[in-house]
Amino acid sequence: FEADESAPSIQAFFDAPDHAAKAAYACGEHRRRTAPGRTFVYHTTDTYLLGVAMADIVRDRTGGDLYADLVAPLWRLLALSPTILETRRTADAMRQPFTGWGLTYHSDDIVRIAGWLNDGALVDGRPALDPAMLQAALQRDPVPAGLPGGGPDYRYKTGFWARNLAAPLGCDQPLWTPFMSGYGGISVVMLPGDMTFYYFGDSGIFDWSPAAVEAAKIKGLCR
Repeated sequence: FEADESAPSIQAFFDAPDHAAKAAYACGEHRRRTAPGRTFVYHTTDTYLLGVAMADIVRDRTGGDLYADLVAPLWRLLALSPTILETRRTADAMRQPFTGWGLTYHSDDIVRIAGWLNDGALVDGRPALDPAMLQAALQRDPVPAGLPGGGPDYRYKTGFWARNLAAPLGCDQPLWTPFMSGYGGISVVMLPGDMTFYYFGDSGIFDWSPAAVEAAKIKGLCR
């Protein structure tokens, strides 16, 4: 599922300074090989194009900017740090905000965002995100959501990964646990019991199951 993402050619996308070059690579590099919704293959290029589509909608309907006028105001409501109120953008007149990569590094911001998502993503007592989509992405529905991603114990749904922790924790039932992942070794895990584990590194380590085992010693995680 990471063959395309790990290919040497992807560097052309990451190195391209302007939106036109990034979009040309994202739209032309990978031809469709199967019907949508059947096989999961991770592409940062796809996430970038999703961001482009969202930016176009905001620009066409309001004349505003996706990050400055939609995302940053939400971060202010959550009392996040000033470092998150701007993001990386393409170096051209379009200034397309990056989507993907893993661009949030301030630990307090990460904990606040994860807690907010875990608690239903409410603003003034009302959902700020589609409740049904969020429930599915966080694996809160009775049936696991998303497509297998890299193995039978991993799934991917609407930007969120999930891992079945039944084996490492010795649970009798599946324990699908949502987490966010970023380049180099970024993991933000929303464990049961309102616990959040996060790890930032550049060593390419993404296995956070030992941390889950230790967390289970503090509070039982199996259902």
